[in-house]
Order: sequence, then structure tokens, then C-alpha cells
Amino acid sequence: MQSRRCYTVEDIHSALDEIPLPCIIKLDRGASAIGVKLVVSREECVEEFIRLRSELKEEADYPCAGLSYSDTTFVLVEYVFCLL
Repeated sequence: MQSRRCYTVEDIHSALDEIPLPCIIKLDRGASAIGVKLVVSREECVEEFIRLRSELKEEADYPCAGLSYSDTTFVLVEYVFCLL
């Protein structure tokens, strides 16, 4: 399973050259589901990155979401779907 850290929109585009769609965009830190989104297109991925980065700025915005590190780094993760 592939993943890439993303700090900028340019990083998102670069990561999407390697990670197949659909993929998951999520906060790099924290253990909650806040800031986790399944995206199905490049456009949606960039839009979500911009939206999430603007909404998730401080720990007070979403307590326990891992924002206290003053680092809103995101990760793109390959989405793996398995039918058993």
C-alpha cells in the first residue's frame, strides 16, 4: 500500500502521479476520523486538501484530532478494497 505526505497542492499533484484513485486523504497525525476523506478524482482531492487545511488549523477546532503539533500535514493513502 502506497502513501505520501503532502504539504502543498503541488505535493498533492505529485503524489497522485504515484497513488491510484480512489485514494484517502487524511491528517498525518492523530487517531480520529476527523480530516479523513475518500476522494475519487484529482480535482476532488485538491479541493478537499484546501478545504481540510483551512478548517483544521488548531487543536481548539477539533480537540484530540492531533492539531496541537501546529503542523497540518496530510497524507494520501492508497485505497484498498477487498471482498472476502
